[in-house]
Amino acid sequence: MSVVVKNIIDVKDASAFAHDITKKHFGNISKSSRVIIKPNITAPKLPSTGTTTHHEVIIGVLEALPGFNNVKIVESDATSSDFKENIQGWGYSFLENYSNAALINLSKEPVKKKIILYGIRNSYEVEIPELLFNYDILINLPVMKTHILTGVSLGIKNLFGLLPCKNKSLYHINIHDILFAIYKRFQSDLTILDGIVGMEGMGPIFGEPANAKMILAGDDVALLDAVAARIMGFDPYSIAYLNSALKNRVGSCRLPEINVQDQRLNFERMPSLPVQIIRALLPEGVSPETILEQIDAPTQTIKNLPTFIESLISKGIIIREDEKLHLNTARLDILFSLFPETQEKLFTHIHNKSSIEQFTSGVGEI
Repeated sequence: MSVVVKNIIDVKDASAFAHDITKKHFGNISKSSRVIIKPNITAPKLPSTGTTTHHEVIIGVLEALPGFNNVKIVESDATSSDFKENIQGWGYSFLENYSNAALINLSKEPVKKKIILYGIRNSYEVEIPELLFNYDILINLPVMKTHILTGVSLGIKNLFGLLPCKNKSLYHINIHDILFAIYKRFQSDLTILDGIVGMEGMGPIFGEPANAKMILAGDDVALLDAVAARIMGFDPYSIAYLNSALKNRVGSCRLPEINVQDQRLNFERMPSLPVQIIRALLPEGVSPETILEQIDAPTQTIKNLPTFIESLISKGIIIREDEKLHLNTARLDILFSLFPETQEKLFTHIHNKSSIEQFTSGVGEI
């Protein structure tokens, strides 16, 4: 199944499309199959804001699964908000019409098991609810959004919500690596990307609605994300975790050029947090308070930034000296391996590139 792009004029068309694509994909599968549906409900906001998955998309999927008696719609607590608060702001009363579908908070599941997720550089011991060990079908329903840390939030990023821990910001220092690890562990059987109203700017929660008026669907989440990223105006190979997923999908070869010229929307984007931090540190060090004042990000993000900066300090990328923070040019290889997009941005702010290039020779993409 290749990636299908469907323009949506009326939101009701989204329900019909989600129904047809789900029915086509799972029409011959046993109704006793255990189904996991993962929408995006990471904030107490309506789908019209571009933050959360439209109800109509979920309705279309559920309508295509008549007789399936074991359907779980799952989400977890977010760093800045709780599951209960999020579903209330999202609005979940429509699910009362589907008695076979249970809305589950993964963070409150009583039985969890520890597993190891393997990225390219690191491994991660995480707790996973038992129900994520016992399912047959995973249907992924993300929203088309920008992301202030990863560039885009699409199908692979939506799977981050399968981790039940609340303080997911602890993984931000290794975000690209752990997203790739999650992608390898949890393969979506079908992804339906909600771009009816997406989000641009300070995504994935505090950006502005972007009326993309489209839905994408496919059984290869990496390919779907690549097509969606191109539509949004991003080079998918410049996004580290997606680049890794695409290479994993096709071995060492790149995918053919993805032509989406007729659909290109060019979402407004923000410089990523690592890029903004580097800019604030150049050319001279600044105090921790000053660096926070220079970051263009929502209040909640600023609140979590000290933890992120401490992670950069612990890796030697930032040095704390004389009550100021300084960029450690001797550890730029680590910075660039964690956040490859910072390499190009750094060069635009340093006149003497040769002093930096000696530390970056041989540094490749994640």
